[in-house]
Amino acid sequence: MSKHAIVSRLIKGAFTEAGVEAASRSARDDANGGFDAVIAFVSKGWRESVREFCEILQIHARCPKVFGCSADGMISDSRELEDSEGCSLLFLRFGGTEVGLAGDSQALPGDSYIALVHPFQPTEDLLSEWRERFSGIPVYGGVASGGRSLEEIFLFTESGILEDEATLLIRLRGRVGILGAVSQGCRPIGEPRTITGVDGNVIESLANQNVCDLLEKTYAELTDEEREAANGNILVGIAMTEYKEEHQKGDFLISSILGGDPQSGSIAIAAEPEIGQTLQFQLRDKQSASEEMQEVCRGVAADGKRVLGGLLFTCTGRGKQLFEEAGHDAGTVTEYLGKKPLAGFFCNGEIAPVGGETFLHAFTASMAFFVEKKDHQGQ
Repeated sequence: MSKHAIVSRLIKGAFTEAGVEAASRSARDDANGGFDAVIAFVSKGWRESVREFCEILQIHARCPKVFGCSADGMISDSRELEDSEGCSLLFLRFGGTEVGLAGDSQALPGDSYIALVHPFQPTEDLLSEWRERFSGIPVYGGVASGGRSLEEIFLFTESGILEDEATLLIRLRGRVGILGAVSQGCRPIGEPRTITGVDGNVIESLANQNVCDLLEKTYAELTDEEREAANGNILVGIAMTEYKEEHQKGDFLISSILGGDPQSGSIAIAAEPEIGQTLQFQLRDKQSASEEMQEVCRGVAADGKRVLGGLLFTCTGRGKQLFEEAGHDAGTVTEYLGKKPLAGFFCNGEIAPVGGETFLHAFTASMAFFVEKKDHQGQ
């Protein structure tokens, strides 16, 4: 049996016992043996069959552990199936590596983490607690999707659907770890300004000025072409470090603008900023998102580590809605990293570090690539 093995499989359509069994058997054949775990993303129609689905994986893939969630659309290798019924699977076997749920155990330097989170839970509160307890240890992942009601969105393990838990935190400890990457797909516009008034997620003033007026000014300064693209695509970026004279792409936590109050001049965003932080408006467009995704994947390829396979968590606001074609993000990964086993889904929010700490993102692609650690290579 080989030391490491990662195999991806895509099952299209409704759940069938025969389909899952065939995928499990072929994955085991390709890997010349069983697996430690499988990570699975399934459409909401598979909910009633989750327990049977997991049992088939355990028996025919010889895989004791199953971790997964519901998904609006699946990613498998270079393919992205949006709003499609089916399942994307990533079978994992890593020599000298423990793969399992982290629980309440202590995070150690060198551990790698993947998080799947239920959207009806305060994800940012969970991540804030993580930052306080385990500062500097990154997490990559996504918020489950697949529907609008509590029943349509779910997390599961080999024991079935999780009814009382909001998060699956998967830990890798040992020889194999994660080489992470983040592509936010925005570029800064206007001038960076200091937040001078804030109440929770409401920004009351920037540089002691009316926030709505500054937003209108920033919009007016765009070119005609940029203004056409800006409809619904202006976001905010909060700088994660104040030790730079000039902030660039990748220095910001990107958040949506939830609304504004013209009378007070304040805006509400999908984050909780602090007084003294730097904010700059951001423009999300096809070209910026495509160029940054290429740049990020080029950087992973240049890192020198051998990528065994990976997970791609991309926003439901990307895909065909942004790029006007299917398979952009997954295809870019394949273009720069080669044909590696890849699984993922379209998320209700993406989890990844920026500025050294882990946050919840919007309109972002979070990537977790499995690599053998340098201090373990050749052992």
